[in-house]
Amino acid sequence: MLAHMIRHSLVKSARVTAWSLATLTASAALATIFFAVSIDVGETMTRSLRSLGANAVAHAGQRHDGPGAPATTTTADWERVRELAKARRADLVELQLRVAMLQGAPTAIVTADSAGLARMTPYWAMNGVRAVAEDECAMGRKLAQATGASIGKSVEVHFEGAARSERYRVTGIFDSGDEDEGRIFVTRAVRPGDARFSYALVSVPGGEPDIDALNASLAAGAAGVELTPLRQVLHGEQAVVGKINLLTGITLLAVLLLSSVGVTAAVLSRVIERRKELALLQAIGARRRSVVAFLLSEGASVGIAAALVGYAVGTGLSQVIVRQVFGVSVTPHVAPFLAATVVSVVIATLAAGIGARRALRMGTAVLLKGE
Repeated sequence: MLAHMIRHSLVKSARVTAWSLATLTASAALATIFFAVSIDVGETMTRSLRSLGANAVAHAGQRHDGPGAPATTTTADWERVRELAKARRADLVELQLRVAMLQGAPTAIVTADSAGLARMTPYWAMNGVRAVAEDECAMGRKLAQATGASIGKSVEVHFEGAARSERYRVTGIFDSGDEDEGRIFVTRAVRPGDARFSYALVSVPGGEPDIDALNASLAAGAAGVELTPLRQVLHGEQAVVGKINLLTGITLLAVLLLSSVGVTAAVLSRVIERRKELALLQAIGARRRSVVAFLLSEGASVGIAAALVGYAVGTGLSQVIVRQVFGVSVTPHVAPFLAATVVSVVIATLAAGIGARRALRMGTAVLLKGE
């Protein structure tokens, strides 16, 4: 009986019902988008931002043999480091640094795999191209300015203990914003000479907790290496995620407020149009709480229908938005559906409650007389 009355009421006021349904659907869709993006944005953003390069540096750790004993540098087991990094889906590129003489001044020469270095340092502003061949090099801008080097010219460096100097053709000069601007990067192992210093650039999926977890694994695995987070990079990632959530949250709040006003106006319009019917129900013996229950059930029905439609629309829009921004798909979750349902049903029932209060304040006898 109640379901029949609700259906008849909604059909009779089709225009108001359509307006309420459309408004609530928009709210449910936006709530779905907000929660779907919020749930997936951490992992999705991380995968996207990992293409921006390394977020940590791995280097030989420090060991204390006893109280008061001086710290000694541990021996890094890079093979073990690579295994542990791979287990946590981290990308790692090992670099070897040696000091050579360039124009009479000591200069850091860094050897690294060309493709790996490009993955870890895509933020370099490169004038020219990266070094690929064994006789090529890329040089930091500060060093290039200090030595007068330019693209296409060759530089000659001498390693202590080596029989002859090494010559490299400069293929690119880059800006990095850090100490790398004073270094030369080559793609082959240099001739025997000074002891090399090895370190690695690491791209760890996730933020500092994930870096700490990998650090713990390295310590437990006796890899002899410690990770130092690049906090400027991590802070930038967190700032981007925070701004996205803040912007989406403000938009959601604004739409919910507007939806509440719109749905309340529609419900009040329906109550005014049917004031005589509601008065007649009370006149033939319907209790006041029965009238309230009827109006609340009517509002909840519209809210549930809007939640179903809004969730479908919101999920589709979330897929489009995330695919356009991050190039991946959103995984359907229960939380966005529950959020859409709660949002639409709460707004609908609150509006229905306001309408019920207005209906009960009307004088039954006056309404039946047509006044």
